[in-house]
Amino acid sequence: MDTIRWTTIPETRIPPITTVGIDVPSPLEPNGGGQQLNSYQIAVMLPFLTNRLNSDDTEINNSVSRWSVNFYAGMKIALDELEREGLSLEVTVMDTEANPALMDRMLANRADIRNAQLIIGPYRRDNIRLAANFAKEEGIVMVSPYSASDNLTQDNDHFIQVSPTLKTHCESLINHALNEFAPEDIILVTRDVDIEKQCLDMMQDAYYTKVGTRIPDTMPTAYIVPHQKAPYEELDLLPFTEAGRDLAFVVPSWADETFVYSFLRELDVARQPDQRIVVYGMPQWVNFQLIDYDYYERFHVRVSSTMFLDGNTAEVENFKRTYYERYGAIPDDVAFVGHDITLYFGRLMAEFGLNFQTMLENNAADMLHTTFSFEPVVDPGTTGMENRPIQRYENKHINILEFRNFQFSRLDR
Repeated sequence: MDTIRWTTIPETRIPPITTVGIDVPSPLEPNGGGQQLNSYQIAVMLPFLTNRLNSDDTEINNSVSRWSVNFYAGMKIALDELEREGLSLEVTVMDTEANPALMDRMLANRADIRNAQLIIGPYRRDNIRLAANFAKEEGIVMVSPYSASDNLTQDNDHFIQVSPTLKTHCESLINHALNEFAPEDIILVTRDVDIEKQCLDMMQDAYYTKVGTRIPDTMPTAYIVPHQKAPYEELDLLPFTEAGRDLAFVVPSWADETFVYSFLRELDVARQPDQRIVVYGMPQWVNFQLIDYDYYERFHVRVSSTMFLDGNTAEVENFKRTYYERYGAIPDDVAFVGHDITLYFGRLMAEFGLNFQTMLENNAADMLHTTFSFEPVVDPGTTGMENRPIQRYENKHINILEFRNFQFSRLDR
């Protein structure tokens, strides 16, 4: 007996043919984006972990639950803003419990997910992969708000990644250094560990993309420190500093604070009198506790960051005030992220309708905590192909923060 398996295609992807002569909106309108709807459905999938919370607790002790609650609190303020702007939304909020089995069941059985035009979440990688595959099959735009991994999905032009990947951080650091220093005055420093040597490769590739040559004498110098335990006695930076030229050291290392401290201390010893040296580091450096911050000040330490809140702006102050009046608490960074993601994508959906992700490249926006500047990511192996398949969309904006006057300030936006 033959078996026929039917696949139901959502009407949001291919509107049904009604009466001949009636003008039915096309799924892809000429101005980009797609069909406009009177109201949009959003499915929010976050690990609130309500199954692990005790009603008698006065505060949330689980960091994942706390992240989700703060993110959603910021979302709700943005939803109010979108409503005042005239956007009609139906929002369904679900607790994934950080459980892939539960996520699988929800994706299979819940109509409010299948009928959504936008999915926000989830948080953990396993659940992101499940939701990304679902979104790809159903043609639903999905926004991943947290993970910076670059292997969550493939050939998925409905997947939007808000957190820039490690590759994007590395590219931003070397490109920023090249705007101020000649290549021969830039030294790339990594430990002899796989992940940091991958960063070295990423930065060298970024240099090639920017400059167009791989001639060794014109490239930034690579210095790989032998892998060892503290105190890193084999660090030798004098050969780089003895000429007295202004230099930039780019150090994509974050897992061992002792190494960073040892590097800065040795660099202070090796530096020539009145020699200007700038050190570029990773986001984790902002939270290091052991380092003497005099070194940060002395070497004008600059780090890449996905966030910078300027407390002097009226917009940030207004959000803090609104948040406090509503919840009786000071918003943490995650609340700003939840607010900005919801407001940005809600406005895009309102303006461009379905398939609004096709308009991301031309719609960068300065938000409260960062700038959203999304670009399609394509497989480098498809160079030369026409209509190269999009792997995902990724926010490529990185804030460069510099330590001066004993605090980090943004250099540019």
